[in-house]
Amino acid sequence: MSRSHNASTGSAVRLDDLIALNHEIIAIVRAGIPLELGLKGLHGSVSFRLSQLTDRLAKRLANGMGLVEALQQEGAAVSPVYTAVVQAGLSSGKLPEVLSALTSSAELEREMNRRVTLAMIHPSFIAVIGSYLLVLFVLFFAPAYVSTVEMFRLPHTWTIDFLKASNSFLRPWGVIIPVIVLLTCILLFVVQTRSQHRSFLGTLLPGVGSVRRSLEWSRFAELLRLQLVHGVPLPIAFRCASESIENSRIRSAVSRVSDELNRGRSLSDALSTDTTLPAMMRWMLSTSKQQETILDSLELLSESYRERSFQYAAFFRFWLPILTTALISGTIVLIYSLLFFIPLTQLWNGISAL
Repeated sequence: MSRSHNASTGSAVRLDDLIALNHEIIAIVRAGIPLELGLKGLHGSVSFRLSQLTDRLAKRLANGMGLVEALQQEGAAVSPVYTAVVQAGLSSGKLPEVLSALTSSAELEREMNRRVTLAMIHPSFIAVIGSYLLVLFVLFFAPAYVSTVEMFRLPHTWTIDFLKASNSFLRPWGVIIPVIVLLTCILLFVVQTRSQHRSFLGTLLPGVGSVRRSLEWSRFAELLRLQLVHGVPLPIAFRCASESIENSRIRSAVSRVSDELNRGRSLSDALSTDTTLPAMMRWMLSTSKQQETILDSLELLSESYRERSFQYAAFFRFWLPILTTALISGTIVLIYSLLFFIPLTQLWNGISAL
């Protein structure tokens, strides 16, 4: 499927809105209501942003567009991955099941985003208070230390130069630095909460990527299985399922597997051309010689990667607050140690040598 490059006709749809849209589409399809009527009937019962989106989709569907084309008309406002998943669900005849799987992944990612935000509150508070105390420490301790060294006529060390330079720098800017730290924390929180499809801070933290990759591979395996169940040819199924992968390098690798299958190569030979796919997936699919075995393997892979993402997420939820707090607190303690204990030790050594 080619990715749409049309200009967005509305504001970007947030993750919460897409989750709500999934639930509504699932309910409409299972109730047997035409999508254009069901989406039009949502006006007033959902958020303003989502209401605008469903109104535009309903109008396009009423004019004869398909759901995929209607979503593509939104351009960058709707993630191409979401559109690709919808297309795979329609081609497999299992749109509610596909959207349910996508909703589970999106809800887990939303929970991860929320955890990231909450986990940063305590470290941010420590960083603001620590920066304020650090400024006071340098402004009042440095002059006293320098005066003591000069009074006892102790040897001139690098700590004297460092504390003098710190004091000179912080004297005109001391009040501003804690304010800058506070504003930076507030800005990060604003960007984090307004991120459209993924957590801004989450992309900077180790562990979040493992959860997302496992969710992507689980979604890929499930979409591929559903299409094969409904008779979609393997090369086309691979190509369509690859569109559900956000990472462009991995998506290209899966597309190359589809190209190799189109050239008549076996699945095992096509998978051997690229090592970007997970080793377990390559091995299980390569050793599956029959259609039923491939379907069983894909079902096992989907469940395995989903469970792995849950395990990563549970580990992440427990350790993230601890690690972030330890990192920020440890950095502050280290700075205090360099600014206080080293100069104080040198001062005591100098006095004891008199």
